[in-house]
Amino acid sequence: MPVVRGASPLDVDLAAAILAEAFHHDPTTRWVVADDGQRMKSLRAFFLASLTHDWMTAALVDVVGDPVEAVAVWIPHSVAAPHADNVELERAVARAWGPHLPRAQTIFALMDSYRPSDPHWYLVFMGTRPSAQGRGLGSALLRHGLRRSDRSGVGSFLEASAPSNLKLYARFGFETTSEICLPQGPTFWAMRRPAAPPGVNERWRRGDGPAAGG
Repeated sequence: MPVVRGASPLDVDLAAAILAEAFHHDPTTRWVVADDGQRMKSLRAFFLASLTHDWMTAALVDVVGDPVEAVAVWIPHSVAAPHADNVELERAVARAWGPHLPRAQTIFALMDSYRPSDPHWYLVFMGTRPSAQGRGLGSALLRHGLRRSDRSGVGSFLEASAPSNLKLYARFGFETTSEICLPQGPTFWAMRRPAAPPGVNERWRRGDGPAAGG
């Protein structure tokens, strides 16, 4: 089974590059930046800024692979919004998106409006390098993060931006709570999963079966 570990500052550049590759053909990022080359540049700069600033310190960044091939970024339930009111991060994000910033901000605002108000673990980003897909790395990251949320007794929340991911998240107990439609653009989905009680889903915890609700 793939071994998941916490990221270190030495992983930031590679993790940002992997997330950029993973989201390069995502429907929502294509809506933000139509040009393939510019989209990749913007994504790399955005993820590098995000991981370098608050999300590297206030969030939990999990990685898997040697070298790293998949990344997951979680905001703990005790942290409301690690990127709020950070002028340095806002400037870096603005530089990353350039003239496409208004569309990126539309997505950020929609995401914020659908986030639950009660305590939850928030899976901000998760991505696997395209050449490493199909090896269970994303499932390993999810399994690791959900064990952590189950131990804390707090549920989890995410947005699925590609229809192909809905079945994966459903297997791990996530249920769709809202469809979020971009103006004249694609749809993405808000999904929630309650924390599993102690002693439940032991086969899933070992990687032998699906989570409750899946």
